Amino acid sequence: MAAYTPYARQDRRFLRGEPVSVRALFYSLAASGAEAFVTVDIHKTVSLQWFPGPAVNVDPAPAFAEKLRPLLEGREKVYVIAPDQGAVGRAKSLAERLGAPFDYLEKVRDRVTGEIVLRPKLVDVSGAAVVLIDDIVSTGGTMAKAARMLYEQGAEVVIAAATHGLFAGEALEKMRKAGIVHILVADTVKAPEDVDVASVGRLAADAVKSVLEAVAGYESEG
Repeated sequence: MAAYTPYARQDRRFLRGEPVSVRALFYSLAASGAEAFVTVDIHKTVSLQWFPGPAVNVDPAPAFAEKLRPLLEGREKVYVIAPDQGAVGRAKSLAERLGAPFDYLEKVRDRVTGEIVLRPKLVDVSGAAVVLIDDIVSTGGTMAKAARMLYEQGAEVVIAAATHGLFAGEALEKMRKAGIVHILVADTVKAPEDVDVASVGRLAADAVKSVLEAVAGYESEG
């Protein structure tokens, strides 16, 4: 069980000579005797195909939704938005539990200035409470830039939710300066004291239990 899977973003070779680190990690775990693998919100679920055994990815959305409902209560316009198309699955899962629409930010070039801007592909965020959702916050740059753009487009309030809060350097300060009013993470890595934390312990425990039962059943049949 790895609540946070290290090297998950190194899921392909970006430069010549680089390893595909997450694949090497899974091969090493299997070689060490691991028969199954459970993690929480891995960067790309397709990476789990490299583990040569049962592998389960735990969705933290139920835990996030429980924390977010009181914050969003009474708001008429709520959107859950991913910072890019790759994270739209996370936005969809959380939005379904909150009963809210979801979208993702697309990069659009301003035809006058030539500047690249981020904006929701489908929805109008004017007057809305927006929940930005992603798997990892490291430097905070992506969340901060997205929040600034959303405010420029009329968002009333921006909340950030990310499963794994790494918060490198001045990430928290950067996000708060961008106007993010609430920061929520899961308890997969130790979080700063002034960050809200949603527990995924029960979700992870249920996943581990189901995998152990499946492995035990397979071995008894064999």
